[in-house]
Amino acid sequence: MSHYRFIAVEGNIGSGKTTLAKRLAAHYNAELVLETFSENPFISSFYENQAQYALPVELHFLLDRFEQLRKLDADAPMIVADYLYGKSNLFAGVTLTQHEMELFKRVMDNLKPPVMKPDLLIYLHASISKLKQNIQKRGRSYEQHISTEYLEKVQNAYQPFLKQHSKVLMVEMNNVDFESDEHFNELVQFLEKDYDFEHHFFTVQ
Repeated sequence: MSHYRFIAVEGNIGSGKTTLAKRLAAHYNAELVLETFSENPFISSFYENQAQYALPVELHFLLDRFEQLRKLDADAPMIVADYLYGKSNLFAGVTLTQHEMELFKRVMDNLKPPVMKPDLLIYLHASISKLKQNIQKRGRSYEQHISTEYLEKVQNAYQPFLKQHSKVLMVEMNNVDFESDEHFNELVQFLEKDYDFEHHFFTVQ
C-alpha cells in the first residue's frame, strides 16, 4: 500500500523516469501521466539547432503538460507522473535567451493547471556518460546528437529545482535498473515504510 497520493519521477534525459513511473503506476494501480515527447513537432529540429527552435519546443511542451494535468481526475486515488509541471521552467532556463524567457514566463504564469503538488518527488541521478549510454540504447533518432554540454546544463539546473520541493527521494542510477524486479522491489519496500524525510538518498543493496 502506498502512503503517497501523487508521486512524480524526475531526472535528466535518459535517467529512467518513464520506466520507473510505469512500474510504480502498474504496481499501485495508479493513474499514469507520461510526457509526450514524440508528439512535439519541433523536437528533432531543436536538437539540430537549439538557438532557433528552443522557444517553440519549450512552449509546445509547456502547453502539452498543462493540457495533460488539466484533464487529470482530481478524485483519482493515486497518480504517478514521469514529470513535474515546473520542469518547463527548468528546461526553458537552460535554452532560452533573456527575452524569450520573459515571454515564456508570461505564458507559464497564465497557465496554472489545477493539480496538487506531489507528495513525493523521486529524482533519478546518473552520470553524463550513463545518460548518453541510455539515450543511445533506447534509440530515439532525434536524441542521438544531444550534446554533453546540454546534458550538463540540465543536470546543474536540477539542483536548485529540487530545493523547491519538501520531500525528495534521490536515487543514484549508475548501478540501478528499475526494470530489475530486485531493484524495483527494494524501492517499493522503502516507499511503504513511510519514512519521515525531506531529502534522502536511496541506494539499492
